[in-house]
This record gives sequence, structure tokens and C-alpha cells, in this order.
Amino acid sequence: RQASQARQGLFWDALRQLRRKIAAEQGIPPYIVFHDSTLEAMLSLSNTTLQGLGELSGVGQSKLERYGEAFLEVIIEHKKYAQAGLSDTVLFSIQLCQAGNDIDTIAKERGLTTGTIYGHLSKGIEQHILNIDDVISLDPETLELIQNTFQEHKDDEKLSTIFEALDKAYSYGVLRCVRSGMAMDR
Repeated sequence: RQASQARQGLFWDALRQLRRKIAAEQGIPPYIVFHDSTLEAMLSLSNTTLQGLGELSGVGQSKLERYGEAFLEVIIEHKKYAQAGLSDTVLFSIQLCQAGNDIDTIAKERGLTTGTIYGHLSKGIEQHILNIDDVISLDPETLELIQNTFQEHKDDEKLSTIFEALDKAYSYGVLRCVRSGMAMDR
């Protein structure tokens, strides 16, 4: 229950952030875009279409046309997170990455190790929420080298084997993300 509330909190924050952004762009108070009660109804929207959104109290035809697509995008994204079954701490790291933060910044902000953050983001890669390029920047030759090393040692599931085979040149976090990206491609 607590995890669900936290996830709803992230979802609630995303809806409120979008409402603030739209209101600021239009120079109007946020409640003019949508009241809190309408945002609350969006949290439990099951019909994630424009028609479904339009059926909510507080979403008239005019607001649906002006804001519907943007709010529906946030709703669908958060439903995807919920279906992935990722913990809230993992989701928070993923969202910080999506906001353009690098591994070190996320780790510092969260008070976690970079290894933990790599672990979180590799789960985001596995769930198709993130792309490997969102997390790590490797030139194509290096990426191919690491992938080929995984292929050469496909019978050994240990990252330590890959780490050693690559002469300890790449962190376990980088290797974990590459492995997740390879799993995603299957």
C-alpha cells in the first residue's frame, strides 16, 4: 500500500507539474487548466483515451482539445511504470535520468552509490522505459566490444567474468546496462 501511495505521489506530482507548465505558458492560474479534483480523477483513469479523459468531471470539450493530449501522455507513461512493477526508488532514479541528470548527479541527489543507480537504470532499460543511450554514452566500437564479450561468455552469467575479460576497463554498472540493453533487443 505504501509503495502504491508513493507511486501515486510521483504520478500526482507529474500531473501538477504539467498543469503548472501549461498555466505559466498561458499566464493563467493553474486551477484554470484543471482543478485538483480533476487531476485526482486522472490518477485512477482506466480508459486511457481522449474519449475516456473527456468523460471526467472538469474536462470539457475545450479543455480536452487544448490540454488532452499532453495530460494523456503523462497518464499513459505512469500506467506503464505501474505495469512494469518497478519499485518507487527505481522509478525515482529513472525519472531523474529522464530529466537529463547523469549518474553521478542522481547518486548524489539520492544519497546512493553510482552502482545502485546503474542498477535502477538497468531495470528501466529492461522494461523499455529507458534506452541504453539515455544512461551511458559509449562509442559504437566500445559498445560492440562489450556486447561481443557478453556473447563470447554467454554460458557464464557472472558480470565478474565480463569485467575480467575486458581487463576491468568498464564498471559493473556500465556492464549491467549493456547486458540489459542486449536483453531488451532479444
